[in-house]
Amino acid sequence: MRFWNFSNTSGDVVKLRIEGDIVDNESAWLYEWFDDLHTSPNAFRQELEQHEGKELHVYVDSYGGSVFAGAGLYSAIKERKGKTIGIVHSKAMSAGTMPLMACDKVLMSPVANLMIHDPITSLHGDLAEFEQTVEALTTIKESIVNAYELKTDLSRKEISELMSNETYMDAEKAVSLGFADRIIDDGSEITNTFPADVTNKTTVASVQKYLELKNQHQKQETDSELEIMSLWLETV
Repeated sequence: MRFWNFSNTSGDVVKLRIEGDIVDNESAWLYEWFDDLHTSPNAFRQELEQHEGKELHVYVDSYGGSVFAGAGLYSAIKERKGKTIGIVHSKAMSAGTMPLMACDKVLMSPVANLMIHDPITSLHGDLAEFEQTVEALTTIKESIVNAYELKTDLSRKEISELMSNETYMDAEKAVSLGFADRIIDDGSEITNTFPADVTNKTTVASVQKYLELKNQHQKQETDSELEIMSLWLETV
């Protein structure tokens, strides 16, 4: 099963889908053996080179995986010539967020989520090995922060804290923090007005309507809580 799926749309626009685990090149054979969805940098880069210069729409749906493989995908997209739009309809978590950070614009469905966290590993050994691992994880985290800092303009301290807290972001939060640029309803009809504007059949008005409904829902929850509190006070 191929981890990617390229398809020509119209003119010089190419759709690309990154799905499944993001894995190192050395591990790709195992996923191929079991016919599992996966993404590895070398095969991805080779296919990407065939579409140099074309506008690229990157759809990411992944729980993440290897941070080094994620860095490889980031570099492959960053180095290419041509406009790149990242799109999340469901999830982009952990290393799955890294390819998005290389895109010129990132669009998210209202039901999509991003998640970032500190790098994780497992280890058994002596004190020296543990100390080396701590140093390695610290260095790896700094490299991830580099990608997030370039995209979001948040301070390194703010990004570090978000990672340490294992932060989940819905579309609104991702846009407010700078990890995404726009909220969309359906990324399947994105027009080619990029980079002056990136849109689809969803207009600014419909996005505003979504935010109004969300605020209204939050207000109803607050009103309900006040009503319960008032009822409780009357009974004591």
